[in-house]
Amino acid sequence: MNKSLQMIYPKLISLVVCLYGSVAFTATSQPLHPENDSAPVIFDASKMDLSSKLGSSKLTFPQHNGVWSVENQNKKVLKLNLQVKGAKGLDFRSKVWLALDLYNKGSESLVIKGRAYESWKETTGGVSVEAGERATLYIHLPREVEDVENKSYLYGNIKGFPNGTYGSKWRQINLESVRKLDLDIYSPSGQVKLELSKLRGMADYVAIKDYKFSPLQRPYVDVFGQNTLENWSNKVKSSDELKVHLRNELQEIKNHPRALNLSEYGGDVSAPKQAATGHFYTKKIDGKWWFVDPQGYLFWSFGLTSIGYGGDTSEPEINKLQASSSEVGELIKGRKAGTWNPSQSNLQKKYGMNWRELYPKMINQRLRSWGFNTLGNWTKKEFYELKKMPYTQAVHFWRPEIKEGEQLKSLPDAFHPHFEQSLAKSLQRYSTQANDPWCIGFFIDNELDFGQKSIQTAEIIFRGKKQSHTRRIMLKHLENKYGDIFSLNRAWARGFSSWDAIGDALPVNNNNCKKDLLEVSARYLDHYFAVCAKMMKQYAPKKLYLGSRIHFKENTYALIASSRHCDVVSVNYYDFSPLTITWPKEINKPMIIGEYHFGTINEKGVWGGGLCTSVDVKHAAAQFKAYTEHAYKDPRYVGAHYFQLQDQAVTGRPDGENYRIGFVDITDQPYEEMRQRAREVGASMYSERLGDKLEKVNFAHSAK
Repeated sequence: MNKSLQMIYPKLISLVVCLYGSVAFTATSQPLHPENDSAPVIFDASKMDLSSKLGSSKLTFPQHNGVWSVENQNKKVLKLNLQVKGAKGLDFRSKVWLALDLYNKGSESLVIKGRAYESWKETTGGVSVEAGERATLYIHLPREVEDVENKSYLYGNIKGFPNGTYGSKWRQINLESVRKLDLDIYSPSGQVKLELSKLRGMADYVAIKDYKFSPLQRPYVDVFGQNTLENWSNKVKSSDELKVHLRNELQEIKNHPRALNLSEYGGDVSAPKQAATGHFYTKKIDGKWWFVDPQGYLFWSFGLTSIGYGGDTSEPEINKLQASSSEVGELIKGRKAGTWNPSQSNLQKKYGMNWRELYPKMINQRLRSWGFNTLGNWTKKEFYELKKMPYTQAVHFWRPEIKEGEQLKSLPDAFHPHFEQSLAKSLQRYSTQANDPWCIGFFIDNELDFGQKSIQTAEIIFRGKKQSHTRRIMLKHLENKYGDIFSLNRAWARGFSSWDAIGDALPVNNNNCKKDLLEVSARYLDHYFAVCAKMMKQYAPKKLYLGSRIHFKENTYALIASSRHCDVVSVNYYDFSPLTITWPKEINKPMIIGEYHFGTINEKGVWGGGLCTSVDVKHAAAQFKAYTEHAYKDPRYVGAHYFQLQDQAVTGRPDGENYRIGFVDITDQPYEEMRQRAREVGASMYSERLGDKLEKVNFAHSAK
């Protein structure tokens, strides 16, 4: 842990909101909610060991009457392993959740992350526990969905299924024999006094063919895009209800207007004012990185992504759906046959004929009322052109690839001359944004496939297209170093017939090969970010280069290369706290979280639980607040943007994601729990980041 984090850790954790200790969960009609399980499977604690590796030694913690007692004095990140004795593991096949009770007997708050895993597959959960409080760590246990009749017709390629199963292979661990549970405990001073007990499985797993909310035919959504198999409070029955919701929310916004002591751009007018340049820039003040807004006020970017009109989803029976409705107006069809846009259809019904004009105005009012100050990535221009809220610009462009893949994420052939030309052509299209004071900066690309580890960037290059410019240049680099292929073969202990034969079967465990591959990775990554930075200086010199929203934080070379050339290092980090990122010590640049979220399974009829799964919306809202607090109290971060504004359709977006992750549902109704937590963050983030000398942001209950 670096010194800057150590400086703020005591205040950081002591002010963390308890995700479970202060949240009382109530049983619902949702059968997959763990609190509805009257017969959990409780495992025998005597058949498990709880230990921690301390250097070369192993410390085992005592267990008495099913309770493990953990005490530690000097580890700010204490790593525990709950290991099953013997060869056979714990059988979780009959349950949907893993649960572990926690009792924090210490004097300061703890952040606890749990990870059940096998090989490269894993499923995780997280919780914060206040001093003296009890809490429960819940980990969702997704598994592969079984084959059923008409599966492709009923479900398409969706990620989350109604019975809690999942379509993502990397989350499908073997639940027949779970042998390990890793626990990472984050404490401000290293002092831990914690009790763990009652490891159990909760919520009955039912096969999809027998699950009561599984569809038998299509459509299983109504004309509002709502799941017809389930009922819940505030489920929309008519367009008139949408209009009533709009009137009620406008009054609610009037009662909770934007804070009074913020600058025009959302900066903090209570903080010492900096130089005003007319555009955003970054500055380190008293060891903390900040954005500075165009008027010279300190600014921490608190935003939502994907502000727009929803997206297309598949419905092969779209005509049958329309014919069954007595609602006025056609459903808005998608770009491909058998698709439609339920969100857009609802916006048209809710806001009327001028919905394209009224909805962007409503969004800006709504987000300011909720405490947000940034329109994050993927925001459509109709929303930021109103100049009511700062925004970030997403830059994507066609370019040659090193290997065939998903164009927007596959590794670009950065040494190809067309790469620079294509980027320049794309940036020229954003000349208006490049001179707009409301634009914070540009993200170029998103979650590129650099590889999970630094060495994998080079592996992707050598295993990619043989005609790629990048591969040819890197092979030339090796040829210049070794002289001939025979010398490389001796160094790598291989028998390649020619330079062009280098590709598969790379001996990555060979020290010489590993060193060379890491050097290739570093050369490529430095070149990629250098070209992007050069183009930014040429075509958008007034805007900050916000990086590429790196997905794999274990690729330290990508993080370091980004920090050398970007104004801000960006990562998309789906976890239970940004504290769990291990940042290379070489980095001395501000960072921003481009994406994070917390989803639920089977809430308001939406099946997918997202990448970080909570037991219900109340829990998700608490986790959202705690994560955001961790970010704004950490001196390295200058912002965090939540993904995303709206729930995804239960029938899935084109790539299959059908996550209940939004601040509003498919009918544009806000989740009160998420809204309230956002207001709490907005009211406190500046004062808590700056210290106790400044008062909290004043959200006046006034219409002025």
